[in-house]
Amino acid sequence: MEINRLDSGVCKGGCDAERERERERERERERERERPDRYPLCLAACVALVACLRLCLALLFPEQIPLGWKIERVALGTLLDCGPLFVFSLAALFWKTRLLNILSAFWLLIILVWNAANCFLIHTARRIIDYDILLQVLPEARHALDALPEYGIVVVVAGAAGAAALTAWLVRSQRRFALRRSKRVPAVMLLLLIAMSALATGYYCATRYDMDRRRGWMSIPAWKSAWEIWYDRQESRSAPVGPPREALAADRQAMAALGLLRTSPPPGHPLPFRNIILVAVESLNLEFLHKYNGTIPAEATPHFDALAGRGLACRNFYTSAAPTARGLHALLASRLSYDDDQGSAPNLFTSLERAGFTGYYLSAVSGRWGHFIDSGRAAFARRYSPSHIRFREYFEDKVGDINEKWGIESGYLFEDALEILRSRPGGKNFIVISTIETHAPYTTPTRENEACARIPALAGNTFFIALCAQDRALGHFLRGLEPYLDDTLLIITADHSATHGARYTQRPDFAPDRIPLIFLSRRGVPGLGGNGQEITRYCSQIDLSVTLLDLLGLPVPPTFMGNDIRLKNVGCSLLERKTVRFVDAQAERLFDRKDTTSVMGRWFQLYYPR
Repeated sequence: MEINRLDSGVCKGGCDAERERERERERERERERERPDRYPLCLAACVALVACLRLCLALLFPEQIPLGWKIERVALGTLLDCGPLFVFSLAALFWKTRLLNILSAFWLLIILVWNAANCFLIHTARRIIDYDILLQVLPEARHALDALPEYGIVVVVAGAAGAAALTAWLVRSQRRFALRRSKRVPAVMLLLLIAMSALATGYYCATRYDMDRRRGWMSIPAWKSAWEIWYDRQESRSAPVGPPREALAADRQAMAALGLLRTSPPPGHPLPFRNIILVAVESLNLEFLHKYNGTIPAEATPHFDALAGRGLACRNFYTSAAPTARGLHALLASRLSYDDDQGSAPNLFTSLERAGFTGYYLSAVSGRWGHFIDSGRAAFARRYSPSHIRFREYFEDKVGDINEKWGIESGYLFEDALEILRSRPGGKNFIVISTIETHAPYTTPTRENEACARIPALAGNTFFIALCAQDRALGHFLRGLEPYLDDTLLIITADHSATHGARYTQRPDFAPDRIPLIFLSRRGVPGLGGNGQEITRYCSQIDLSVTLLDLLGLPVPPTFMGNDIRLKNVGCSLLERKTVRFVDAQAERLFDRKDTTSVMGRWFQLYYPR
């Protein structure tokens, strides 16, 4: 009996405590029900933050686009980014699992960081995160950290701790909201948002909304960018650049007929040029010159036209790759796939410097991605190894002129090239100049006293104003170069055509893809042609470096894919890293780069065997 009474006393005390805890939990739930539902407000704030970052990206976008288009792309990009967040949040309302809370918070953190990084890059480097920029930035990140002051590591650690704290807060907030019993309003709201995101995703995928590459930056979602980076990584895995494999005997005749296989260069004496200047004008189609297109006002390109008439011009010279990095790679290394050729490759700089020339690369654009990583300069040095590399920062430090758009005016580059010639009267110089005026957005100011400002058709068009400025700078350069033309070879071409990228497959014909190629020296180019003549053979950017080395009597590296212009009559291009294109007088032929059933595909695989 004593034991039973003792047990009853213990039970009574324990039950009272349990009942008290239950009543406390009930009161807590009651207070929770009486609180205003902050979940919709929190979610709306998160979506608004993503939309603000998207709007910032659209406002910083360098090309002139109607405001309505920008708003449409901002709304579409926000729905595409937030779709997974809506799904995770809805699931977290009904299934109280920490995993769903972590997923929704983690995805929100990803899209916020991703869009913030894109805003930073579009402001500093005029691009967004992609595989190309990762290739250039990541190898330099360690050097950037090493260059930080002693307290820099504290800043990095503090930033990482802040990101971790933000993630923990989001998880905790999501977990608290998920425990709410009142779920009707958030659930209905999320279902509507999920439906809108699904419709936006279907519309985006069905219409290939980002076909126009740069304008697609404003709407491309983080998950699509991540997929493209992964795809590019898979496509771009390559071995070090090496000599090509031996062509099959059955293919040699067909390849030789097209001029795809190099043979001995035409006989002739090596040209005694002491200075070679290669100017790659930004995005310059052949049809932008009045000489080749009467619809262009003559006042827009008088110096280009005079140069084409005075020197040796090529009428059928085609872009091999685009945009700028790939076009310059084709010109300098005679290779079609910039992305596959990771690391150094034999090129004009290495070949000419081995022959006693001093190499200079002068660029109007920045050598940095952002303000702290000098990766553009480092990547160029790693690939081509010229003795001297001068990007926009060099000229801004030199002249104190700062241009907030794409880069500095080419007049500074041309003047620097003339200074090199004046300072090295007995030296051998190879100078590559890369301009930027004719890149959108066209921000060159109008000069009141020039012809372009007096013609309404030109003065009201920002592209023509930029083209006039480029032509004016070229004319000034030619006047300064005149005393050196006895032993100097000037080559004018473009880094790529203005119609490139996805538009290749949408063009009605291939004529707009031609770019200028003009040689000028006092004596012409013996072995290639005289001044005032025109080359009509079909060729492309990969053929220029081979032709130049042949004319100078220098060996051509076996890794070069091009051929001497005098032995070739077909233009070769790589479109969107996937399609090999061949152009001649009869037709334009497209082949998949992995196609082993065609001679063209097998030719490409001699150099890229994967």
